[in-house]
Amino acid sequence: HFRNKFLCALLNTKPKRLPDPPERPRVIWFHEKAPVLMNPQEPSNPRYKLAFHTHFHLEECPEPYDSWICLDWLVHNQVAKRFHRLSTNNSKENKGFVLKPWVREHHANYNFKDYHRYQNHQDADLVLDAENSDLQFFRD
Repeated sequence: HFRNKFLCALLNTKPKRLPDPPERPRVIWFHEKAPVLMNPQEPSNPRYKLAFHTHFHLEECPEPYDSWICLDWLVHNQVAKRFHRLSTNNSKENKGFVLKPWVREHHANYNFKDYHRYQNHQDADLVLDAENSDLQFFRD
């Protein structure tokens, strides 16, 4: 649902008119999990919950949204307000939506950290969402 709302706002079009890649930006989705401290004021009795969050990588963004500042404006002012969780979660610990520019040194292997961390657990899923991502495959 977010994907459609986001792409419609980005391309200023209706859902039925959304083109497939490469006529539109490709979106690659990742789902991660991490322990979150629930009671930081009580260090003697820490309580954690396992929080899940989603992030995505966007490729070939059209102007003016090829600037991450403009893209951040679009998400916060056009897309997030349609999603209660994104528009209300703005605490220091839990941002509803955070946009960061791509930094190769940080992001190139970033999405595999959960896979390596949880590979021996019962639910050691790869964080890549292959079903909802716009993946490209090449043959030699």
